[in-house]
Amino acid sequence: MDRKKTAVMCCLAFMAVVWSFLSFRYFQRGDVEGGFIFLIIVVAVLILTFASSKGYLKK
Repeated sequence: MDRKKTAVMCCLAFMAVVWSFLSFRYFQRGDVEGGFIFLIIVVAVLILTFASSKGYLKK
């Protein structure tokens, strides 16, 4: 993997951690809808990252 791809993957992983932490905070406050929206975004980002790293999304 080249450096640019590695940097993008690290950035996405960091964002996923932050988003999951935020969704956990939403669930703690009792805002279930907000937490689910955050979780759906995290899952979508992870699926897109996996697909692009495996080469499914050819440009």
